[in-house]
Amino acid sequence: AADTAKRFLALMLDDLNTDSKSIVFTEGTNLLISVIDSLVRKEDTNRSLREEAARLECSILPNDQTADDVEMQINQTFKALLERTPELVEFLKDPGPLEELKLTWTSLSPPLGMARLKTVELLLVLLKTKKRYVEELVIKLDLINIC
Repeated sequence: AADTAKRFLALMLDDLNTDSKSIVFTEGTNLLISVIDSLVRKEDTNRSLREEAARLECSILPNDQTADDVEMQINQTFKALLERTPELVEFLKDPGPLEELKLTWTSLSPPLGMARLKTVELLLVLLKTKKRYVEELVIKLDLINIC
């Protein structure tokens, strides 16, 4: 899963560097958000299974897969995503040339835009994982002041 996430992020971020900031980035971000949500649910399920197995003094994980194996897969995938997070943060800081959006009462320059909105959503989902290394990266990148 980690290798897939790395390749997928490379495609998305290459798209982000184009002038169009096309649907590849936006839809790719939607997919990553779904994957992260799924991994978090899987982790929660495995934690519950582990607790129940300890209570019953048996093993109930399928296919001889240990809870530690599942945890390792999840952590590797999250870390693969986090390796590219600084690039996402840079995109939030400097989205490149965007046309000013004039509204009735004000103007936005640069406007948020769909790609930046999806970037914020992805970072939010990563934060919801409550992983220590995610929180450490948020502090290191000063993400709170950016978002």
